[in-house]
Amino acid sequence: MTISDGARTVQIGERTFAVLSKLCAGISLVDDDRCAAALALVWRTTRLLIEPTSALPIAAIAAGAVPAKRIGVVLSGGNVDAGALAETIRVEETR
Repeated sequence: MTISDGARTVQIGERTFAVLSKLCAGISLVDDDRCAAALALVWRTTRLLIEPTSALPIAAIAAGAVPAKRIGVVLSGGNVDAGALAETIRVEETR
């Protein structure tokens, strides 16, 4: 179980697998604590409410799990439970 429900999948799609197999340089794992911290970081610095799955690349970068290069990240908030997100950010801000 994870707060990043957009990353929960049983099986990757055939087309997605083909593209990732060709273009993906690697995969980084990020736990929910780092994801929650990334959500709070984005809120604190930009005042954007993003969905947890969108925070995963920010969490990976902050954790040093992604080599320091020029990186583009798409932030989205279309799949978010505002109440749960607000509680996650509140908890992170009090740590």
